[in-house]
Amino acid sequence: MDNLFRQNEISVNLDVMERANPIFNTAKTTLFLLGSSGNEDAKLLASKLGFTFDSTQNSNNNNTTHDTFITTMIVLETRYRTMNILAEKSGCDVDVDIPCGYASRALSHARKGKRFVGLDLPAVIQDIEPQIMSLVDEGGREFVRLSAVDATNYESLERSLDGINGTLCVITEGLLMYFTDSELTALTENIRKILSGHGGCWITSDPELLLTHSLISKALAGGKSSDSASKMASIFEEKSDTLAGGLGNSVCPRIGCKDFEEATRDGIKFFESHGFNVERLTFAGSMPELNAYSLLKPEQVSAVKEAMTHAACWKMTLTDNAEASRTSSAGKNFGIHAKITGGVLSLSLSGRLDTITAPELLAFWEKINAEHKINSVKVDCASLEYISSAGLRVLLIMHKGVGEGVELSAANKTVRDIVSQTGFDSLLKISE
Repeated sequence: MDNLFRQNEISVNLDVMERANPIFNTAKTTLFLLGSSGNEDAKLLASKLGFTFDSTQNSNNNNTTHDTFITTMIVLETRYRTMNILAEKSGCDVDVDIPCGYASRALSHARKGKRFVGLDLPAVIQDIEPQIMSLVDEGGREFVRLSAVDATNYESLERSLDGINGTLCVITEGLLMYFTDSELTALTENIRKILSGHGGCWITSDPELLLTHSLISKALAGGKSSDSASKMASIFEEKSDTLAGGLGNSVCPRIGCKDFEEATRDGIKFFESHGFNVERLTFAGSMPELNAYSLLKPEQVSAVKEAMTHAACWKMTLTDNAEASRTSSAGKNFGIHAKITGGVLSLSLSGRLDTITAPELLAFWEKINAEHKINSVKVDCASLEYISSAGLRVLLIMHKGVGEGVELSAANKTVRDIVSQTGFDSLLKISE
């Protein structure tokens, strides 16, 4: 039978992108919180996009309490403004924000005449780019570039930086904890390769985000323990649909971590094993006077400042002996071959099933499932090179949509390891 997949018949709209990659919903939460802290750019964007407290802070099963809202707002203002200062201190020519979220940094960079490259999921870029460009004057637009990428795909990142000259300060804020270990490794290798070509540094607050939240929460509660971090993480997990693994990986500790010092040592070892020097820069060393202090009592402000002597952003630079490249060269283009026999949908996938391509598979699945009675799905993975959490999410949607589930066959070691690490081997059938 001819291939049922026909590219010109598939429509990948914003709704499909969102369902394949719901993790972007946390960017809405972050923008609203940042605006609430007094950041005028974030407040303007949140208003322009129609974001409200209920639409960004609450979720289906969780409601944000006042204490959790205030705590998380202070955490976000702390990391956002401190990382801006550290990026400026780095002396790099271009700031590369992964993920840029709803891109309030783009507005401040355009005003200052500082080059800014904002990278995020296709759904985010499609949503925010027209709004950002409408708020930037013509002279400032030359300093802003927004691109849709899959951060685990080096070719995707490389294209987004085409024509960008000068040293790079790569900023990752609110990203690493959502990655599986395989995705984290891919991103780390990609950033190492980018910096080996451009020079510069990588600054991130993510490895100590849970510690930062815990310390600030305790400071606001007068030294008492608080469950604010776990409550906010629960809302973020539900909004972003982080699949079976939840938040956390080899670098970012999971909720309930009992030894942050050990987690920090493990995280530093991870990055050192990939060719990076790691420098911990405490928030207190660069942290400005926060707008959110106006909401606190004087003793709470003092407690927060003291707490931030114990949490840090990480500035990473390449070691002298870092290899020029460990990342593999470009692979096959993504492709789908499909046929239906006796209620069985047989798919042969090639290339990478990731953030960029997963919505395409989801759109095809919804179209074909509406037109045919499908009892099971068999996926030939012989030519599938890589699968990300977005790809797994689409397979799970398919699995839940048919009585006999989804079966994967002939997967390479990379794909099998990812399926196993994420716990999907308990949900999907896997055969040789």
